[in-house]
Amino acid sequence: MNKIYQKTFPGVKNAAKCRLGGFTLIELLVVVLIIGILAAVAVPKYQKAVKRSRASVALPWIREIYNAQMQYYTSNGKTTPCLNEFFEDNSFSSSGGNCVAIMSKGAGNKKITLHSSYTNGGGVGFAVYVGNYTQSGNGGYGILLNPGKMNYSLYCAEYACYAVEAGSFCPTIMASAQESVSVKEEAWCRRSYPMN
Repeated sequence: MNKIYQKTFPGVKNAAKCRLGGFTLIELLVVVLIIGILAAVAVPKYQKAVKRSRASVALPWIREIYNAQMQYYTSNGKTTPCLNEFFEDNSFSSSGGNCVAIMSKGAGNKKITLHSSYTNGGGVGFAVYVGNYTQSGNGGYGILLNPGKMNYSLYCAEYACYAVEAGSFCPTIMASAQESVSVKEEAWCRRSYPMN
């Protein structure tokens, strides 16, 4: 047996003293534990960053809705919550009668949903959600248009129906204010949180 080791490892005279390289079980467990701790810290932060960046897709749509409302207001002297008044894109699916309040296109994480409603005092609110807006932890951006004025404020938007947990997106993911602007908005299935 010594002869075999001497042929494989020249210069080794005693096979009992020859130790092949490797890690002990304790060393491997320590490495796995460290990787697990790092993953537990990094993965939630990564998921939040992904959702934040995904929500930014809503911003161009917010601008488009605002510009369309400006044109509508110039022509009619009022705002409208009817999305079909200024969106004729055939890629959208919509439901409702003459005044369409929800339009969606795409699927999964790339789904875009436009949602409109009246606000307190007769204004109009719009939200653009990215992803599955009926699940907790998803949301987007929204604007509230004051009645008789075309100034607006940008908000973080959360859907408020289908048992979507309050605060699961805006305060948690987007670091917005903890309280929504108006509780009455929930009757229209939307929560608007001021951006910090």
